[in-house]
Amino acid sequence: MTLKNLRLLKRAVLGLVLAAATAPAQLLPANAHVNLYFPQIVDGGSSAQQWQTAINFTNPNAVPATVKLEFYADDGGPLNLDFGDGPSDTASVSIPAFGSRTIRTKLASEQILSGWGFGAADVPVLATLTFTQIVDGVPKLSVSAPPTVPGFNYLYPANYFLSVAVANGLTSAPVSVTMTLMNSSGEVVGQDLLALPPNGHTAFTLWQRFTGLDSSFEGSLRLAPNGPQDFNPFVAW
Repeated sequence: MTLKNLRLLKRAVLGLVLAAATAPAQLLPANAHVNLYFPQIVDGGSSAQQWQTAINFTNPNAVPATVKLEFYADDGGPLNLDFGDGPSDTASVSIPAFGSRTIRTKLASEQILSGWGFGAADVPVLATLTFTQIVDGVPKLSVSAPPTVPGFNYLYPANYFLSVAVANGLTSAPVSVTMTLMNSSGEVVGQDLLALPPNGHTAFTLWQRFTGLDSSFEGSLRLAPNGPQDFNPFVAW
């Protein structure tokens, strides 16, 4: 085979590789998933301060997608939310091919409801959850986050105002999580323990759990199982 023919063959092979890499089945975004974990869901409150949760789903597939959602309260029991069809601890969202859908809680509760959610999709989809704070009917603050995945070890940059949400995705076993707070030099300045029942949830601001923490604090927060005897995955934001 001549050098010219070898080059042509290499180009042909490269073309086939590129064609395969750009085939529709390979174009799914890296952040598209079938299992969607939302460690914090919040809704309701008085007119002085309300919270609303919206979840946007985008379908990158050439076929329709369906997402089945389940919501759990802090104690692991059902969390009934109203997305427009009345209070329920479940919801179903249908998304057309290459389309998107957004669901929003209806601020139906006069008490602030808090918990977490899990979504199971029949094909990989993208999702973004947005919290909106509403004061006297006026939106004041919005915070968005993608879903996460279960893990055994989370590390976050931390300051005095850091908000943390942790949920136990196991339906049959409790989870015990050790929180280790470190300053910017890596020195441990505090520890605390979270005990979550099956499907349980908690959320807090750092200063609420680590009393005496200086408002100028900067460092990191590690979340990990309490020990080898309690090595179960959990989800966190």
